[in-house]
Amino acid sequence: MRRLAFLLWLISSPVIAAIHYQVDGGNQPQRANVEAFLKAQNLSNDNSDEFIIAHSQQQVSEALEALGYFSSRVQIKVHRSHHDILVDVHIILNQPVRITQFDWQLSGQLKDSADFKRLFKKQAPHQGDIFNSGDYDAFKSAVNEYASSHGYFDGHFTQAKVDVTRAKHAAVIHLHYDSGVRYRIGKIDFSNPEVPTKLLTGLANFSLGDPYNAQKVASYSQSLNQTGYFRSVLVTPQIGKRKNGQVDLNVDLRRKSANSFGIGLGYSTDEDVKGKFKWNHPWVNRWGHQFNASIEASKTDQTISTEYRIPVTNPVNDYIALQTGYQREVDNDTDSRSHLITLLRQWDWDPQWTPQIFFKTLYEDYRQGTQNNSTLLFMPGFSLSRLRTKGPKADPYWGDSESLMAEVSSPWWFSDVTLTKIKAHTKWLRSFGRSRIIARATGGAIMVNHISDVPASMRFFAGGDESIRGYGYKSIAPRDSSGKLIGGKYLVTGSLEYSYRFADKWRAAVFYDTGTAANNFDEPLYAGAGVGLRWLTPIGPVRLDFAKPLVKSEGNDHWRIHFSIGSDL
Repeated sequence: MRRLAFLLWLISSPVIAAIHYQVDGGNQPQRANVEAFLKAQNLSNDNSDEFIIAHSQQQVSEALEALGYFSSRVQIKVHRSHHDILVDVHIILNQPVRITQFDWQLSGQLKDSADFKRLFKKQAPHQGDIFNSGDYDAFKSAVNEYASSHGYFDGHFTQAKVDVTRAKHAAVIHLHYDSGVRYRIGKIDFSNPEVPTKLLTGLANFSLGDPYNAQKVASYSQSLNQTGYFRSVLVTPQIGKRKNGQVDLNVDLRRKSANSFGIGLGYSTDEDVKGKFKWNHPWVNRWGHQFNASIEASKTDQTISTEYRIPVTNPVNDYIALQTGYQREVDNDTDSRSHLITLLRQWDWDPQWTPQIFFKTLYEDYRQGTQNNSTLLFMPGFSLSRLRTKGPKADPYWGDSESLMAEVSSPWWFSDVTLTKIKAHTKWLRSFGRSRIIARATGGAIMVNHISDVPASMRFFAGGDESIRGYGYKSIAPRDSSGKLIGGKYLVTGSLEYSYRFADKWRAAVFYDTGTAANNFDEPLYAGAGVGLRWLTPIGPVRLDFAKPLVKSEGNDHWRIHFSIGSDL
């Protein structure tokens, strides 16, 4: 009985009709605005045709008035079917209302701002323009947003109205704004008393007493995040407590865990499967010292490294570091064990360039080819590097990187060998629509009497994913009389790659690589060319390349597959 009652209720229940709108006349923006207003109505099939027409006429009028058409005519018809209601709207536009006068008055310190004058010139309504309420509201919002982001916290409109004379199709805009004074940054209050306030205050790109600027405050927040000390950072101006022309900043910091650990696994054709373990101790003491250690291991290379960092003015870019490392490399004709201690000083010297000076102590016990040796070197040196990118970090669409490094060893400071090593690298990325070009070049030289005096880890080799594709990893270098690799005093490589994005997550590439590692410049340049695929992922492109050596060498005479992961820069 209950089931029968339910079926009878379904049969007797009215069908809810869908209401559709068809708008013609006017241009596309006008029709779109009318449709938006119409669809915002709460109508149903229970409403009479007269009610739907009257309500819709009101909505259409408001939609057209917002665009400056105050005297337009509208014809509306309602067509009903069993399941649908079609509201047919025909717009007949009349002469638009134009701005005949813009009464703008600005008082307060904002009137002297050159930046605001540029904003005003770009966004303010102009006499003769069709009045548009959206543009009018957007300009008011832009004024308020500019004022609040530049410290004019007392700013407000003392008058904001529009007088429309329909008969004359004229609009007079009255906007009067009083900005008041521009507040300056008072003091910085840290919610966590344990943090090194002097060090963290020094990260700000403004001084206490400077005019407030929201963009600089946001940059300060980003700098605090980049220190690696904190899991959350919130910098807020205390606008409600402003006084005497000053506003204080409150910095709420939540420190990271005392220790964090990470494990990673990767693969490339150069190094095969590679595992990594990292330990980070971001906060050693109240002065902001940091410590980290890592272990990396692949079939050919095992590395243990540590770093103790002492911030000077900026934990990210201005610090002293003590680095230690042990590396075991067994690859091709190399079998090396090296111990390295580096004392390093880095400066926050330039927004783009990063300079370092260092002093390295290297002890290496190695076999290279048929040579067995051990060497102790003390090497002062310097490096200079730069990285610029635009777009997502994992897949930028524009950028370049440059680096230069030089180090010197001499018996004058108790080294076993006299040598000077210089290495430079540059890489450029440019995009043109779906096309992309990547160019790179690397050059290096070791000034030494004989290559056999140089530890294996400092010698030059070429070939591999990031060198000359088509050749095995570090397989290009001079060889001894038995045919074993001994490494070179000079390095030069270059590459040019073109790729095309043929799908959302895929690129196809063609490339040409060339170069050599040599002990004199009489030796030939090697070259490889091929094609590849790029799969775009959140951690960077996954690259699969098929390359053929164009100049044969020992062990390099066939097509080779190269696989790697990571950003192009």
